[in-house]
Amino acid sequence: IVAYLRKSTDEADKQQQSIWTQMVWLEEYLENHPEFEIVETIIEKESAKARWRKWFEKMMNYVEEKWVKYIISMYIDRLSRNPYDNGWIQWLLQEWKIEKIITSTRIYTIEESGLLFSVESWFANEYILKLKKWVKDWLKSKIDSGWYYSQAPLWYKNNILTKSIDIDEERAFYIPQIFDLRIKWYTISVITEEMYKRWLRSKKWLKVSKATIERILKNPFYYWYFVYNWALFNKWELYKGN
Repeated sequence: IVAYLRKSTDEADKQQQSIWTQMVWLEEYLENHPEFEIVETIIEKESAKARWRKWFEKMMNYVEEKWVKYIISMYIDRLSRNPYDNGWIQWLLQEWKIEKIITSTRIYTIEESGLLFSVESWFANEYILKLKKWVKDWLKSKIDSGWYYSQAPLWYKNNILTKSIDIDEERAFYIPQIFDLRIKWYTISVITEEMYKRWLRSKKWLKVSKATIERILKNPFYYWYFVYNWALFNKWELYKGN
């Protein structure tokens, strides 16, 4: 028997079923079922919504090569949340390469590898699809309200307490100077040298590069706008900042 424990992120406080919780359940289960012998306990910290999980594939190869017959995991959605892996598990059940999948709620056998397993794994996959939509809708509502969604650009800083962006009072006054020089048709090279003369420095106290100056001039954030790329539609949109 092989045990499989998984969580989607290293941030344990964001996981309902942390590795520690799964480990405690596994130990209690084995104490009550001494007939089971664990060949290996596989721990994976990766989302199951996509294919090609390294340790999941290692476990499935154990099954394919007939090293193990049983899989134990706290919940069925710990094994998979995508149709490809669902089908792989279901196929190995039907081929008798997996004799049992043991979870905290039930034991799956070949007789339950059809409709019941498909329905329960579908619910796990459906949760991921709904979660993606909820996150996207939440993000769009924030963006429509003018809230910047990413790391603050140069000479601004993210405020963890207010969850907003504050001006870096020590260096922000250089921003209007850069724009003022550009409005007067100075080249990027000239602006870079001029700002160096005015004691503008990088964090390492070096000259700010031409690329940095150009990036500032092209970033609409500095005149109260920002852009967002809705990857689903490959569409860039401009939003008024709050």
